Amino acid sequence: MTRQQAAKSLQPSPDGRGEKASRLFQCALQRVLVLPGEVHDLRDLGLGDFVGEDAAHPDAMLVHMQHDAGGVLAALLEEPLQHIDDELHRRVVVVQDQHPVQRGPLKLRLGFGDRCGALAAAALSLATAALLLAAGQLLHAGVDMLGQLQLAEHPVDLVFFYVPQLVQTLREDVYGYIAQFILHTSLVSQLFCHQIIWNMEANKYKDDLAEVEDPLKPTLDAMIQRIVGQLTGEAQAYYEREFAFFKKVTGISGSLRPYVKCSKPEKKAKIDEEMAKIAVEEGVYLPSNPDGAVVDIDRTSGRPLQSAAKTPFMATFKVRRPVTVRANDNDPLYEDVWQSAIFKVGDDCRQDMLALQVIAQFKNIFMAIGLDVYLDPYRVTATAPGCGVIDVVPNATSRDEMGRAKINDLSDFYKNRYGDEHSVAFQQARLNFIQSMAAYSVVCHILQIRDRHNGNIMFDGEGHVVHIDFGFLFDIGPGGMRFEPYSFKLSHEMVDVMGGHESPGFAMFEQLVVKAYLACRPFAHEIVATCGLMLGTDLPSFKGKATLDRLHERFKPNMTEREAALHAQWLVKDAYGNMRGTLYDLIQEKQNHIPYRR
Repeated sequence: MTRQQAAKSLQPSPDGRGEKASRLFQCALQRVLVLPGEVHDLRDLGLGDFVGEDAAHPDAMLVHMQHDAGGVLAALLEEPLQHIDDELHRRVVVVQDQHPVQRGPLKLRLGFGDRCGALAAAALSLATAALLLAAGQLLHAGVDMLGQLQLAEHPVDLVFFYVPQLVQTLREDVYGYIAQFILHTSLVSQLFCHQIIWNMEANKYKDDLAEVEDPLKPTLDAMIQRIVGQLTGEAQAYYEREFAFFKKVTGISGSLRPYVKCSKPEKKAKIDEEMAKIAVEEGVYLPSNPDGAVVDIDRTSGRPLQSAAKTPFMATFKVRRPVTVRANDNDPLYEDVWQSAIFKVGDDCRQDMLALQVIAQFKNIFMAIGLDVYLDPYRVTATAPGCGVIDVVPNATSRDEMGRAKINDLSDFYKNRYGDEHSVAFQQARLNFIQSMAAYSVVCHILQIRDRHNGNIMFDGEGHVVHIDFGFLFDIGPGGMRFEPYSFKLSHEMVDVMGGHESPGFAMFEQLVVKAYLACRPFAHEIVATCGLMLGTDLPSFKGKATLDRLHERFKPNMTEREAALHAQWLVKDAYGNMRGTLYDLIQEKQNHIPYRR
């Protein structure tokens, strides 16, 4: 099957059920392992009537599937929310959005919902083209032109996902073809135009205080000038409205700086004063959520958030979004929702942006083969040095908040929220917990995501685990140490929610970890390439090319399928109740008062 055929077979069905279409992409995974004697009947999981997993041929060692070289790289960016609280998890602007949609007022297809197959089929050649351009292998203009032509083949929504990498390829754009591609695409899509300008602004400096210039800054200054200079008419007016609106909103954080030592009521009064000055222009939006236009502001919603030296704040906006599913022609075309956002200046969110971009790639791999695991790659947009926008998890609470609410046991939390273990609601929540734990365990290991204390682990309204705050990954850890387990965090209370170490639920978790690990191995090169294109940023997580070598090694490319499966099983064994994880929770409790269950 060619890439074009794969993409065509995965176009959304006429009824719009893109998820069903993505399930058809079963050929994307080349291997799924089932070890002899390790296939469990998972129907007795304590999950009632939910269908368990089983192999069609339980005695088989390997189940092979066709693999299409087109690859499953492109990510699905969803619009989830995070619980808003007074503890800011390192990052900058948090946007709350209860009603994600596929189209915005600009009538631009983001394509991150139901076009999994089409994006997947194109992503590999895009990454290859970008890698050619950035690797310094441009021996002549023909190679450079080839890269540009390959990029030009792809829809704007796919290129939109790779905006950070596209900006970095300008470092090696010897003949200016990438610059021409960016200029052309900025005229085609106002959304792309805004996003790439924000990303260029964010990459002018190496640090979040805009003190250390990146050598790329002169190029980015010139590119922004050229992009803006070619805008005319309504496109120019729209650009000016959007950027002026966002500057006024984020400027409130600067207005609060003289009040950093003041009480919360004093800070709130200042926020309300500044919010009253902001006029809402037609069509403006929040950068991480361009699908809907801001039509009003709750001017008394301002709330200062806790921070020792900075001035984050929260505010609420009314957003008008197109209705994507209408029962009949008389139903309204738009709906208004209230959307809260936390604004903060002074932290570099580009590393979070990269981590979540790669998590989105993992998600797309898993979805493409129909592997029932769960990841939530909420959207992050860097807008300036030390500034950005971050979506959050809907209706969620952190493990830290549970402890502060005197519910310092995860199993008790699930029972209180979903009912006793025999209820349908609890069974579904347990299943969601297991599926999300498996996916995040594999991702946390491969990316070596650190600082996994209870404040950075969320639980959404359906029982999924969602990890947040990716300030430490690859080769760095809090305090310059890499104290946490090499495998991943798997505490005793997490296993208790699954039903215990000897339960069918834990067996399902282990099997899903193995399957997820094997599923992503064929795409190690593409994932490493996505990260490698960002080396020039000198983000703290990068320690040169050695970081990429170690990332690639964690996929165990030289192992056989069986050896890799046994390695994944070892990771589970190493993680379960690992003393390093327990001690890290103890340190966080003593230093930062983040509770955990002993």
